Amino acid sequence: MDKPADKLEPVRAGVGDVFTLALGAVLMFINTLLFIYVVWNRNYPPLRAKNIKLIAILYLSMLIWYFGTIGTNFNLYSYFNLKSTCILFGLWFRILLGVFMFIHVHVFRLYIYIRIFIQLRRVDYRQYVIAVFLYVAMICSVGVPLSILRSKLTVRYITQLETCIYGTAFTEISFVIVWAGWATTLVFTFLARKINSSFKEHREMMLIVFLSSIAITYMTVVHHIVRAYTLHQWSRVTTTYAEYIASQSSLFILLSVPAYNCMFHHDEYRRKFFDKMRSDGMASRYSMTLPSADMGSQPQTV
Repeated sequence: MDKPADKLEPVRAGVGDVFTLALGAVLMFINTLLFIYVVWNRNYPPLRAKNIKLIAILYLSMLIWYFGTIGTNFNLYSYFNLKSTCILFGLWFRILLGVFMFIHVHVFRLYIYIRIFIQLRRVDYRQYVIAVFLYVAMICSVGVPLSILRSKLTVRYITQLETCIYGTAFTEISFVIVWAGWATTLVFTFLARKINSSFKEHREMMLIVFLSSIAITYMTVVHHIVRAYTLHQWSRVTTTYAEYIASQSSLFILLSVPAYNCMFHHDEYRRKFFDKMRSDGMASRYSMTLPSADMGSQPQTV
């Protein structure tokens, strides 16, 4: 339980905080290198199958989420004289443009695969426009009201503590958004389980959902037990680790195998990818051109 507000004192950064920030920077740097490599080799079929445009948005959401996390949990706004931006870091960067965009991209990627490989329907620009419209509508319907409500109901900066304190309403709404997004991702992962092709990501998505469930459960418990969690090193550090697990692992889980094989087993992995697509009869549905069995011959459309 928290101490009474008048007995709380600001906590200065310790070794644990510095290590946590350094670890986050290293993980983000590794993900950035992976993302750059994937974009550079975006025409490699096993990587192109991951939908590089959506992967780019997923990376962007991870980056925004990362800055929202360290900005919120480690009071970076106080160091840079940004005391009026609690709502910017805590709501917009961390939740709406970070976590919610992250979830939205995962769900939309799964929806595309379900539409192509299970419903046997094509995907065009209209699906992307609808997805963007739904995302903007949802974050505005939540973000705008919370941004203009009284600070006592949402989030406010406490000068004597040099930190942002989050109201009960803000905390509950944030976790409703996160858990609803997690449940939606789980449902779409379940629906996509029958995709039997080179595009199947059921195991990868189940691992992402599993790690996210652990992280979200832990954060939910800590935020409800310790309301002023940023004032205690153990709670702000461990919740940051939980967010690292939920966000920073995702890109690596989805892209590490094709990226590794692109680097070390380029032709062999591509051949296996094409063979799998042929055997599943999936090439024509994804409008891909496959080479013939003789890798030295001209490509043929399947």
